[in-house]
Amino acid sequence: MDIHQTVSYANFIKSIGWTVEKVDGVYAFIKTFPFVGSVIKIQRPKKIPSISSLKKLKEKYRAFSMTIEPSLKFKVTDARLKNLKLSNTQYLPTKTICIDLKQPKEKLFQSFSESTRRAIRRARKNNVEIIESDNIEAFIALKKKQFSPLGFLFTRDIRPLWKSMSHKHATLLLAYSGHAE
Repeated sequence: MDIHQTVSYANFIKSIGWTVEKVDGVYAFIKTFPFVGSVIKIQRPKKIPSISSLKKLKEKYRAFSMTIEPSLKFKVTDARLKNLKLSNTQYLPTKTICIDLKQPKEKLFQSFSESTRRAIRRARKNNVEIIESDNIEAFIALKKKQFSPLGFLFTRDIRPLWKSMSHKHATLLLAYSGHAE
């Protein structure tokens, strides 16, 4: 299952002000705009809810837009879907990388691309240390610095995302070179 159809992700979306509804077993995310209506997005479902369920949802929230972003492997063959807006563009990153960290280090290292292996060797040469941390504030400070002066725009959703995912689905890794972050 794609992470965008999990309870943790639904909780994150709720925490940043969206409404979440489950329609035919699929999470739909609704952003309401006062006086205007709402937009509905369904991200990477395994199946598309029934047309009647989608119509009811659209009416309930007075949605002026409903976008379904199917996974890259999803094939739309149902003619009833022709009136729905299926996204041609991936709004989300096109892939999530899952790595089995239980495998031997050498096998793990060899599974990386040549550029990733080169970056790791360069980090070792420069005494970069990677530490596991639960200090989300340190990470946010780094991101703000990276995107200065508009860093606040790129970090506003990090705390709610961390709160929703960190207990089960995330580990924070920070890289240090000496005392420099």
